[in-house]
Amino acid sequence: MSRTWTRAQLHAVADVPFGTFVGSGVTVDPMNRVWAPTSDPGPLLRFNPTTNAADTLDGPNRVYTYTDFTGAVRRIVIGTGTYTELFSACDRALWAELRWDTNLPPGTSLVFNVQFAHTMVGLGSAMPIALATTTRDTSPVDFQSKLRMLGMPNPGRYARLTVTFNPTNMPVASPVLRSVSLGWRCSGEG
Repeated sequence: MSRTWTRAQLHAVADVPFGTFVGSGVTVDPMNRVWAPTSDPGPLLRFNPTTNAADTLDGPNRVYTYTDFTGAVRRIVIGTGTYTELFSACDRALWAELRWDTNLPPGTSLVFNVQFAHTMVGLGSAMPIALATTTRDTSPVDFQSKLRMLGMPNPGRYARLTVTFNPTNMPVASPVLRSVSLGWRCSGEG
């Protein structure tokens, strides 16, 4: 559906009184409403030329940049992300537990995978092991028994922890990882 705008209509839109807010972009939706994000951050402005109604929309799911006030790019760009941390323990480390602290909006989750090796270079070809997911597990997770079942009681002194962030799409919400740690004991310690 397309609409042809007259010069007078475009000038009328430009003259809509939105107070001191300065629009930083403009688009027209399928219902012919004119939308304009504002900078410094301000509300989203909406004008209906059919009814001459003007609204300012403000709330928690605000425009984050003047180039994407519809949020479409934000939903695509945020997507699923990862965080990786390397750990170095003693030579005969007994890896024991995974601990985390999070803020998980409804529908979001985190997945924790780890790779172990006896050398830092060896991490590149090490098999990833699924340790936990926040939809199923609670912190702390004791994974020593899982390592024994895999025949890896002493998998090496180096670990690469990868946390996968799974957001929601609508409304956009992302999980927050406040802290994460892998615990170990050195052989011969109490």
